[in-house]
Amino acid sequence: MKNPSIIEERINKIADKIAKIITTIPHPKSFPKGKGLETPLLWRGVGVRLFQKSLSFLLILSFVTSWSYSLLPGLEKYSPEVKKAEATGSPWQIRQEINIIDGYLEATTGNYATSSGIVYLDKTKYSGTVTYYFEVVASTTVGISGDVYLRSTSGVTYATASYDTSATSPTLWRSSSFTPPSSATDLVAVIDNESGATKSIKAARIVIIQYFPDTAGSAATSTQTQIEIGNEETGKTNTSNSALNFPKYWTYSSSKWDGTQTSYVEVTYKNGAQLASSTTYNVSATTTTTQYTYVGSTGVSYVTIEAWGPGGGGDGVTSAATIGGGGGGGGAYVRSTTTVAAGSSNHIGVGRGGAEGSATTASSTYLGADGFVARAAGGTGADSTTGAAGGTVANSTGQVAYAGGSGGTGEGTVDTGAG
Repeated sequence: MKNPSIIEERINKIADKIAKIITTIPHPKSFPKGKGLETPLLWRGVGVRLFQKSLSFLLILSFVTSWSYSLLPGLEKYSPEVKKAEATGSPWQIRQEINIIDGYLEATTGNYATSSGIVYLDKTKYSGTVTYYFEVVASTTVGISGDVYLRSTSGVTYATASYDTSATSPTLWRSSSFTPPSSATDLVAVIDNESGATKSIKAARIVIIQYFPDTAGSAATSTQTQIEIGNEETGKTNTSNSALNFPKYWTYSSSKWDGTQTSYVEVTYKNGAQLASSTTYNVSATTTTTQYTYVGSTGVSYVTIEAWGPGGGGDGVTSAATIGGGGGGGGAYVRSTTTVAAGSSNHIGVGRGGAEGSATTASSTYLGADGFVARAAGGTGADSTTGAAGGTVANSTGQVAYAGGSGGTGEGTVDTGAG
């Protein structure tokens, strides 16, 4: 930009010219009676000087504040570059929720619990940039940490909402964002089997956030809204119609919806009460591992496996026939809970006891059709007067596991072995 004094000098010259033009205009009161504007009476004195200074000030102010150089020929080259301001805007979004439960779901210490409600998630129904979360309102009777899972009905976990020891009153917990299944899938909420407290959730939902840029062409081409019309109902039969005991009422107005609409009604049915039973599997011979197959029962969602590893064999008496051998180690113990599908074939192997004087032994194992494993290691067999080690946690697989005890040492002076 040029020196400001040059700009001021130009403005003053322009103001001077304007003032000279104006001073040739007669004051209305100076017109002689009957005469017009042709009388060259001039405005003189202090008024003209004040006008000149005021005009110069106004022109300078106009230049500084608005750069209105188009009014002043010759000043365009002194104006800074002016760029049009462009609004960057903010992206907009749609939030949708799919509620899985609206009631109360509880799992006692060491046990799982699965929601009776099943929801259907189809990611192709949501346009834009989409982010998915899993939220629960969870509490525990004692401050422990734990998890609630979003799982498919076949047992695949897609999201985990974790709570901590502060959850002794109902508290909202959200998972990190998760990737939904690639195809439309039925999903449930599952409370994990932490021990030490009763765990419960009062709400579980999938939160879906659709993001769109703030541009002229931005539009939501598809979304899906859930409108609940009922909660969990019991005591119904398939032989007669029955109204809901606790319905929810909504007012529908077609004017509130535009575009092409498609509506569905979804219901989760559960066939009778959840079944519960207990079965014990034993070895048919002390030195032979016995195999069983457990077929998942209709109405059973989870099974709890408790397994004891076989004991190791004790050592026989020595050649002197007066010294008893050492005792074999006890088998380990494990407990695990896992999902099971109705009609699935699940393998059970009950390990044989160790043979006399042998250092090797078997394990007791559950192998689910989905690949889940629970294994209780057997104790080591004794091959001297020293008692053998019990089955170890390291050689076992289970959500809860304890090592087996060691065998006793044989009596060195009498014909007595160890247990």
